Amino acid sequence: MDYYKPYRRFMRAFVGDTYEVYVRILNILNKHVRDTLEWNTENWRVLNACHACCYKLKDEPPLRFNRFFILDGNNSLCHLKLFGNHQVADSRVMNDSSYYLSDNYVNQFASRHNTSLRKPPPVGVPLDEAPADDFNGNDNDEDVTSSPLDDENDPTDGRGEGNTNNLDTCAKNWKAAAANEKKQTWDIFDETGIFASACRHGLILWLIDMVQSGELAKYPLAMVAKALEVLGEDLGGAYDIGCSFSATVRNSSLAAEAKAKNLLLFVNTFHGYTHSYSCQTKNHPNVIKGVGLEDFETLEHIFSLSNQLTTITHYASRYRHRLLIDSYFCQWDEDKYLNLGTFILNNY
Repeated sequence: MDYYKPYRRFMRAFVGDTYEVYVRILNILNKHVRDTLEWNTENWRVLNACHACCYKLKDEPPLRFNRFFILDGNNSLCHLKLFGNHQVADSRVMNDSSYYLSDNYVNQFASRHNTSLRKPPPVGVPLDEAPADDFNGNDNDEDVTSSPLDDENDPTDGRGEGNTNNLDTCAKNWKAAAANEKKQTWDIFDETGIFASACRHGLILWLIDMVQSGELAKYPLAMVAKALEVLGEDLGGAYDIGCSFSATVRNSSLAAEAKAKNLLLFVNTFHGYTHSYSCQTKNHPNVIKGVGLEDFETLEHIFSLSNQLTTITHYASRYRHRLLIDSYFCQWDEDKYLNLGTFILNNY
């Protein structure tokens, strides 16, 4: 093969179009198989994909946690937005993925928690020295790129006014990092990444496109709402700001259902060590009965591999951006399923 041939756009188009046709054929065949086996109910994949999470033995003693899920956002799988009056030929929309939650479902949580808007402290200013007005959204820092979604709340904004300084410290640290990411991504990307949830064994539950924003509160709230609806009672949820986000849930429309179904949110093991000591004594997995040896950094491992997609998702059409991510995680789940027995044997 001659590697010295110059780049030709039509060659890339042939390969890209052929791969898309191949993936669509696989999806059609898989749909026929699922329909024949009656695996086609709305939440069948989530309820049956991971046998270790979903299946129970007869007379199996109940545990404190019925099932664990992990939440986190990833800013690498971005998609460039169009500039000026540029048009895109591929205007298709992919709505038949069992992984993605619909935009309508997610957006209903955009303003359904009682909070006051808090803006992150200026980047580069020590958190303890930042003026109170900076944290309460009263400054006019023009360095941060604006977005239509700037006025939506982040996952730490539902803590209310009577919370301890310990939660404020955890939230400020998270906000400072989020502010820096916002400056770097919101100006050129449309989809600025994905927000994902996975089970403790690494199989994906649901995905959400983060649109011109960082990790807004509506993304984890939508995930929690779906988990409560589908997975039932006695759930444990790990999130790198689970301490502050649990207060957001308590001040949201999900509060009553979360309490009735005995939901507990906490922090991941390694992220937890960056939280205050007082926070760790309540929210770190090491002190929570029934958690075991899980580190709940599952999505960090997943994202370290899925980031290989970044070179092709940035410039793909919106349809192919989602198609590529969907097909990647379909294959990821198949590989995890095949390796599940070895995983359990090596760990237990």
